[in-house]
Amino acid sequence: MLREVGWALILAACSHAQVNAAAPATKSEEELKAVENEAIQAMLHADMATIDRIFSDNWIIIDEEAQVRDKRAEFDPYKTGEEKVIAGQYDEMKVRFFGETAVVTGTYMFKGSFQGKPFDIKGRFTDVFVKQSGSWRCVSSHNSSSPKGKTS
Repeated sequence: MLREVGWALILAACSHAQVNAAAPATKSEEELKAVENEAIQAMLHADMATIDRIFSDNWIIIDEEAQVRDKRAEFDPYKTGEEKVIAGQYDEMKVRFFGETAVVTGTYMFKGSFQGKPFDIKGRFTDVFVKQSGSWRCVSSHNSSSPKGKTS
């Protein structure tokens, strides 16, 4: 009897998890996905005011080559024209909340040029956001390139 109750609890927990996984996106999830897409638009147009608003001053990124860069090192090339993004897209975005902190994961694709050399990259990303003064600010990012551009 005890064993059957245990299985019933496990099945109930699993079915609850499946229901939650299919739940519609919350307003906060949609807000964060919109911020992510706004960041892409800012990169496409070298919109430094939007980049400054979305990314905190102490933001860091660990890129596909395991290099750690701060906000200035990452975005100054946009300002100078040394880096130009001509296409960008995030897909498969998932958002998880931990109080006033959120973690966004997904896939990315970017095309453009850096120092005159073209790039076409695909991979997976993790962005960490903190809600500050009512707005979501990205405080940390990590990108991992996909072998031969595969993301699945």
